Amino acid sequence: MKVETTSVGTITVAHLIGSIDTVDTEGASESLSELVNAKPTGLVLDFARVDYIASMGLSLLLKVAQDMRKNKCAMIIAAATPAVKTILDTVHLGSAIPMVASVDAALERLGAKAPSAA
Repeated sequence: MKVETTSVGTITVAHLIGSIDTVDTEGASESLSELVNAKPTGLVLDFARVDYIASMGLSLLLKVAQDMRKNKCAMIIAAATPAVKTILDTVHLGSAIPMVASVDAALERLGAKAPSAA
């Protein structure tokens, strides 16, 4: 899995690309830990290009959400693909981590404005 980031003010948007499975969880954990340690006011996980998530990936998300709460920062999952959203909904992840339909919706919920298209 690859992680690309952008910032909107003090909010970090992490664009996750690929699968979050057993093989990729360690690398994803390191990347997301770095983002949490930077203590943004909010973290948006853009799932638009995540094609699969395994149980270890779900555990990772819960750990990251817990770390963000310790830092008194918000975290939102945005734009999950239908296949991944089905998995997230099946395990009721939305009860622990807010999920919205788009990055723009997540930024709005966090009180930021999406960057204007050039």
